[in-house]
Amino acid sequence: MDDDDDQPKKPAGNPEAWMLSFGDLISLMLVFFVMLFAMSTLEQEDFEAVVSSLSQRFTPITAVNEPVPQIDADIPKIREAKGYNLDYLRAVIEQKLAQAPLLADVTFHQLDDRLVISLPAESLFETGSAALSQQARESLYVLGDVLRYIGNRIDVDGHTDPSPISSAAFPSNWELSLSRAIAVANELRRAGYTRKITALGFADSRYSDLSVNIPAPNRYELARRVDIVIRQAKSGGRFDAL
Repeated sequence: MDDDDDQPKKPAGNPEAWMLSFGDLISLMLVFFVMLFAMSTLEQEDFEAVVSSLSQRFTPITAVNEPVPQIDADIPKIREAKGYNLDYLRAVIEQKLAQAPLLADVTFHQLDDRLVISLPAESLFETGSAALSQQARESLYVLGDVLRYIGNRIDVDGHTDPSPISSAAFPSNWELSLSRAIAVANELRRAGYTRKITALGFADSRYSDLSVNIPAPNRYELARRVDIVIRQAKSGGRFDAL
């Protein structure tokens, strides 16, 4: 036999190939520990962003296209009515009422905190009635056309003379004065005034406030009235709180 046959055969291939696998393992472990370190110092928001991104990648969710609201179309622009100075309002109202001959006898009383517009009852109602005539409605619409643009608080007060009344509709002057105040308040609302209006009936309880120097017939005439009371606006143009 040949001597070469007795020698052990060397394995084929590169005997140092295992180092490549070992190097890959070390590299992967290094990357693994770098990732652990990086994750330990991540901010919560950044971490959640990464998780969300990975979730979307591996478990995609179909996006839902929600309508984007248009400001001009979906959200109405609300313009708050402004409270105005009483001197300015009086000048505007006096000029406006010149277009309503039925309200030519209207009187104005201006105090520090209110403007009182006194409407003669004879110009608005029949005797013993709280139903506005058509001409009275048209005249009040002229007045309401001014008041609809203001934010001042408005009260409507009904008054009567001391002569008692007793009917099926109005057992006393209290009911008559209140019904007339409500009728005027409703007409102002129809004209466009959208804020709350307080209607009150005083009957003849304010009759004594009229000057005793006024002849009795004239005092009775002045007592039969409906007052529209416009409150002074607060500072900054805001209206008085209710």
